[in-house]
Amino acid sequence: MKRLLSLTVIIFTAFILASCGLSGSDGTVIFGSQASPSPLPSPENLNTEEAGIIINVEDTLNMVTMRKLSGPDLLTLNFDSDSLITNKFGQPVDAADLEIGMVMNAVYDIHSLRISSLSVPEDVWEYKDDDSHSFLKDQNMLNIAEESYQYDQNTYISTGGVDSVSVDDIDPADVITVRGRGIKVYSIVVSNGHGTITFRHYKPFIGGMATIGRAAYQSITRNMSVDVPAGTYSVLLSNAGMTAEKEAVVRSGRETVLDFSEYKAAPVRAGTVKFNIEPYGALLSINGVKVNYQQAVPLKFGSYTISASLDGYNTYSGLINVSRSSSSVNIRLSEASESSNGGQNGGNENSNAASTSDPDSDAATKQIDSDHVIKVNAPEGASVYLDNVYKGIAPCSFTKVIGSRVITLSMAGYSTKSYQVDILDDGKDSTLSFPALQEESPDQDFSPASPTSSPETGTLQ
Repeated sequence: MKRLLSLTVIIFTAFILASCGLSGSDGTVIFGSQASPSPLPSPENLNTEEAGIIINVEDTLNMVTMRKLSGPDLLTLNFDSDSLITNKFGQPVDAADLEIGMVMNAVYDIHSLRISSLSVPEDVWEYKDDDSHSFLKDQNMLNIAEESYQYDQNTYISTGGVDSVSVDDIDPADVITVRGRGIKVYSIVVSNGHGTITFRHYKPFIGGMATIGRAAYQSITRNMSVDVPAGTYSVLLSNAGMTAEKEAVVRSGRETVLDFSEYKAAPVRAGTVKFNIEPYGALLSINGVKVNYQQAVPLKFGSYTISASLDGYNTYSGLINVSRSSSSVNIRLSEASESSNGGQNGGNENSNAASTSDPDSDAATKQIDSDHVIKVNAPEGASVYLDNVYKGIAPCSFTKVIGSRVITLSMAGYSTKSYQVDILDDGKDSTLSFPALQEESPDQDFSPASPTSSPETGTLQ
């Protein structure tokens, strides 16, 4: 039994020695390996390199989190005073200068994850704070600075400090910073979000223009709201000579309400005029625009030129001055065969009649002296009407019409005045001068610009 145990130990020992050695050419066993041992890794071999997108910087903790360009994998690295951080120009910067969305190339220790260097690759482009971009979402394309770039599911998008959002969350009013390489977009970051300016109690300005800042012009409409990048703006509203200015402080994702209730428009003074025109079917124009006069016509206070016409009848032209809440104008057209030709300064003489009091009154038969004229010298600048037919601006002259006539004078901002004059059949020119018109009073009630029941007598020279 002892002999058998000794033999077993010898065989086992020989097996162990054979396993640990190599056989030489002469059959002897060589222990160990002839190859030199592997050297310990050098400090340079401990570094590795990775390109990614900065998604978070903890400056107080000396930590940077990057997302790899190829996908969602994250890499958190640390840095110290010996870590070299450079911008796109290769200039050293502090970690506080790093921005979310920057594309960086990191060289770091694979064990300690300490950054050796952090730099911007030379072929990475950047559009900083752009406010004129647009998206073609069906093609995953971004248009910016008249160039088109491609984005995909790996493009990092951040707005309002929240990442992993969609381009649907980016408003055209947002200011964005975009970075990429070639035609590929790596990151889109909203660097300045948008807010909304809403207008309240601004009815007097509807139809006018709104100026927001230096370059935003808007036509003012009802229920108006405007999306603008966050910031401070001077907002100017203007309409018909009325202006209002306010300052708007717009914050991202917030609504800023501007109230213009303290601005009141001056009350519009207006009335209605009922036109009674014979014969039936005549057309009526006011200041050259055809109007439907079946119902009373609303008109602002002021002077208007009117014209009534119908085939087979003389066209009537005259002036009305609207100064009452309601009034009426009666016009009777004469047949064309009743007219007499003549007139200077473009005036057509006819027997049409217009009145605000007696719709059935007949015009006096006119006697024309085509060899002589009526001259109206004063007041200068006034519109001159003979029997409600426009003749020109004083001083002016026109064909002499003999008999009892009514001269009407009208000028913007002044009371319309009518004078009854007798034009003699003396074979001479007739020269007329009238007193200066009186300025209108806001509360004064004016008569229509047609013969009154008792026109004053003019001065015949």
